[in-house]
Amino acid sequence: MQFSVKKKTIIANQIDSPMLTTISGELLQKLRTLKGLKQDIVARKLGISQPRYCEIEKKKNIQGELLKTLMGALNYTNEEVEKIKQMLPPPLRYKRGNLHYLYNRIL
Repeated sequence: MQFSVKKKTIIANQIDSPMLTTISGELLQKLRTLKGLKQDIVARKLGISQPRYCEIEKKKNIQGELLKTLMGALNYTNEEVEKIKQMLPPPLRYKRGNLHYLYNRIL
């Protein structure tokens, strides 16, 4: 599924650096909440609907022009995103139908 956004309203914020090439939708959601923004606010900045923005946050990998545009809308630099990624714990994973959650590095 392709997503398009209005590029004229967003200025990418030092995203041309090769450091940040892809992020997960889960990380995108965390970055948005760290800024205290709701989905509808970010969607409005991008010129898309809130349900469409929600679909973007559900994606496993976000990269390319979409990533540049999103980071510009959220006003993050590559360096800030990398620092935040290092501070976050690894994602939790549900294991074999039971209620035990383990870190990926333990599995």
